[in-house]
Amino acid sequence: MSRRNVIADILDRLNAFVADGGALEATPDGKVNVLALCRTLGLEASDAQHFHRKPEIKVTVNALAEAAGLKGIGARGEESAREAGVRKQIAVANARAKEDGQLALEARATVARLQARVDELTRENATLRARLVAAEERMRFSQETGMLLRVRPSTGDDA
Repeated sequence: MSRRNVIADILDRLNAFVADGGALEATPDGKVNVLALCRTLGLEASDAQHFHRKPEIKVTVNALAEAAGLKGIGARGEESAREAGVRKQIAVANARAKEDGQLALEARATVARLQARVDELTRENATLRARLVAAEERMRFSQETGMLLRVRPSTGDDA
């Protein structure tokens, strides 16, 4: 006994099914019901694997499904791949947002540290300017009067 040509057998049965005006049955989520199609075509339930594994059969059934407004064979896998892609994009965006948040926190700390340094240098600058003005006043007084003024040594704390 010769081996059955699975692809030719199933495609012949599908052609006869379409010629007779047969309609594909759908699962509750709108996909082609492969097991019901196997029963309708007079195939064994074990032949359902060929609908998933043999591209010639899968493409034919998916074309019929599309014409009937149904999701094709493997639609769940395609959606899962799409969903996985979206989940990956969300994970990347979340990681980027976390990194951006960390960088923003570090930037705020750096800005606060630099602002404190600017405030410190501004106070020091004001002190030095006051000392310079006092020294210029003493020099002007000395030049105008010819007298030298005695000043106590500066500790840097006077303003």
